[in-house]
Amino acid sequence: MCQIFTHADPDLYACRARSIRLRGVATSIRLENIFWQVLDEIGRRDGLSVPQLVTRLHDELTTAGKLQDRANFTSFLRVSCTRYLELEVSELIPADPSVPIGSLDARSVLAGEQRKSRLTFEDAGRPQIGWRREEPPPAPAAGQDAPRQPSVSRLRAAPSSAGKGASMTKVGIAAR
Repeated sequence: MCQIFTHADPDLYACRARSIRLRGVATSIRLENIFWQVLDEIGRRDGLSVPQLVTRLHDELTTAGKLQDRANFTSFLRVSCTRYLELEVSELIPADPSVPIGSLDARSVLAGEQRKSRLTFEDAGRPQIGWRREEPPPAPAAGQDAPRQPSVSRLRAAPSSAGKGASMTKVGIAAR
């Protein structure tokens, strides 16, 4: 499992500091390269450079009264990148990079996000992988083959046809 993460390109998690002016004050922001890439993608959708996007985010956060003295703006940027990717994957914002984020109805996107966060994984139709141990079959009668060893089955939640609840479906035998 961890190889998926440990074999990532080290350049993705290498940190890079960039100097950006926020309200006329030069400040340094240090983020991992992957976050700078996501910020670049978000900005390009609206025709903004990364410094312009970061300044706009800072200004809007300040105007909304959400940026307080103790707030960590760098963490906010990381969370914004993560939310952007989650919203794109959940199809609450279009994956098409030609659609500007500024053209989207923010209330609608946020309402969709709240609906999804209230649902369980079964209701949302998100596949969920889990493991369970099957009980061994009963001992065979005289003259029959020996019982199989307990097996570990990989399970996936599949939404029911009504879209509510989930049925557990065996998708493969991992071990015998």
